Amino acid sequence: MKFTLLLTALITAAAAAPAPAAEPAEAGDVSVLATKKWTANGGCKTDWGGRCNAQCIGEAKQKGYKCKDVDSDITGSNCVIGWSTCKCTCFS
Repeated sequence: MKFTLLLTALITAAAAAPAPAAEPAEAGDVSVLATKKWTANGGCKTDWGGRCNAQCIGEAKQKGYKCKDVDSDITGSNCVIGWSTCKCTCFS
């Protein structure tokens, strides 16, 4: 009887104990870095080539993002054939 009571008390205490705290991430840890993605202003166009990246850099500065690098991608998603949008990514 005492053994069962002791075992039950230990199991209850272990279940009620908080989980150990996670170790803080180091400055170089990739999980700490924020990546912001958005579609550049202008919507569907036929002339994004040669200006998509410049548009993304300008919008990142305008939004106040502190980007170490800005990446851009021209994609035809959600546009009529022959038209495309400019997708931006800011790596902090």
